[in-house]
Amino acid sequence: MKKLLIIYLFLLNFAFAQDNLVSSNPNLNELVRLAISQNSKLKPLEYEKLIQLTKVMQSNKQPAPSIEFMEDFIPFDFKNAGELSLSYSQPLRLFGKNAANEEYKYHVAMIPGIQKEELQKDLTKEIKQNYFMLYQNERKVNINNLEQEIIKSITKSIEINYSVGKGNQTDILKSNSELQKLIYEEIDLKSERRIVINNLNTLTGITLSNDFKTVNVDSYLISEHVYKDTVRLAKLLLLNNPEFKMLEHDKLLNSLEKNLAELERKPDITLKTGYKYMSDIQEHFFLISAMVDLPFMPWNSKRIDAMVQEKDLTDKQIDSKYNSLLNYLKSGIRNQVSMLDGQNEKIKFIREVTIPQLEQTLKSGLIAYQTGTFDYMSVIDSYRMLRENDFKLIEEETKYLLYMNELERIVSHELIKIN
Repeated sequence: MKKLLIIYLFLLNFAFAQDNLVSSNPNLNELVRLAISQNSKLKPLEYEKLIQLTKVMQSNKQPAPSIEFMEDFIPFDFKNAGELSLSYSQPLRLFGKNAANEEYKYHVAMIPGIQKEELQKDLTKEIKQNYFMLYQNERKVNINNLEQEIIKSITKSIEINYSVGKGNQTDILKSNSELQKLIYEEIDLKSERRIVINNLNTLTGITLSNDFKTVNVDSYLISEHVYKDTVRLAKLLLLNNPEFKMLEHDKLLNSLEKNLAELERKPDITLKTGYKYMSDIQEHFFLISAMVDLPFMPWNSKRIDAMVQEKDLTDKQIDSKYNSLLNYLKSGIRNQVSMLDGQNEKIKFIREVTIPQLEQTLKSGLIAYQTGTFDYMSVIDSYRMLRENDFKLIEEETKYLLYMNELERIVSHELIKIN
């Protein structure tokens, strides 16, 4: 067991050394690797596992022996010293009780490992969630900056026309007002970016640079085939989800506890040996005795029966929890698949129908404005509608990413890899 502890500590140190190797602009996989290896929430579980492993080393040992010194049969007249005795006794736990207890303690020590795995799955989900929100923020900032340039260009064109008597000052003021809205929106977007970056820093334990950028997220948006096979998803759920692993482990621990309860029906023995001196006759004697427990006595036997019954009921309770969890998570898979289908349809409609129509409307409005058949506010309205739908497309695609992320957490398996 000491070797096991040494190996475990070595692996922890080796993993920590590897995790310090981080690129200047880490991709999603690197961020996940950092989060699941050095997040501050993991340390308590690692120490808990070490604590439990030390408890394994404390088991499979016989109880401590005892030495007894006694002076007995001392006469009231103190004519002699009475009887002097020195004895050594050793309780012995038999029938494999110590080995069974060691096995139980060992499997208890595995609980923090399962808890750590579950935490790592949650951390992976949180990393991806923040990464996708940062991806959304970057796209909105890009559109915002592009639209600022467009509005500035339009404003400049209006000012030129106004300088030669072909425009009016009201259009210039309206255009400047629209630019101010974009600048105000950019401030909000920058604030949101700082919050998301801070979340990633907290999750990974590193400090990302101010110019950190997401990469290759678009591959998630062409991943319809990976979630269509619900039979495969159900298999992945049973194979990888830590909640099922924990219930299976609880069932194993319960069976070991039941075995320990059954072993209590077996008697333990206490061996005793010693030396006695009887001063009245001045003789020396050896002492040998054996004391056997009586666990089969009715009042104790009923207690053990109740313990065994408790473990039988607990086993049924774990089975019912397992079936209930399976039903709810399978329902969760179906819900996520349905939502992903819905998002795909909305994204396709906005991308292929709504935005092309609004782009054409805006182009027509600009031409009409230049010929004087369209006022500037109508152009601005067309521009706003196009802009709202550009943002709507980004938001719907981000929702798709978040739904996919939630599905991956349910099945506890990476369905799509982003390099």
